Amino acid sequence: MNKMQKTAKALDTLCKVLFWLVIAGSVLVAAVAVILAFMGDEVMAEASSLTLGSATFDLAEGYRPDVKYASGLVFSMIPIVVLGVATVIIGLNIIRGILAPMKEGVPFDGTMSKRIRKLGWFSLISGGVWSIISIILEALTLVVYDVEKIFIGDAITGIEVESDISLDFIIVSAVIFLLSYVFRYGEELQQQADETL
Repeated sequence: MNKMQKTAKALDTLCKVLFWLVIAGSVLVAAVAVILAFMGDEVMAEASSLTLGSATFDLAEGYRPDVKYASGLVFSMIPIVVLGVATVIIGLNIIRGILAPMKEGVPFDGTMSKRIRKLGWFSLISGGVWSIISIILEALTLVVYDVEKIFIGDAITGIEVESDISLDFIIVSAVIFLLSYVFRYGEELQQQADETL
């Protein structure tokens, strides 16, 4: 029991440190995003490479992306940064809520299964939202850089782009939900033991 309490306290401290690192990092990223938003056209016009998935393409000297859409792509980064920070902060708070009873040495306090289920729903919803955002960003990038113009030539006669969505978050959520049922069973056993005493 003592080892569980020490581990829970260490993880809780780690969550606190991560919280403040995320806050500091988000302020820095937000400042950069605002600067880029006002300089979006120039920044995109000076881009010398294009990254699509794991591939990075060097752009020719004279090529410039479609700057009329560049500001939209850069401005879209601001709400994405805000959403990312909110996701991390909410996730850390849920995890700290799960660790709280463990720090006290009562992992089956009657609320743990609900807290773990809450983490499962959070994982499922946030994973789905981030998958949709990645598809939208990918589509915006393809419009800004006019990918057909870059690639279609003598060697390539057409392009078909399909989004690759990872559904790992569904598996993670399912495991978390299963864990919540294990904890609910433990809570029932703990309640029976308390009533017996």
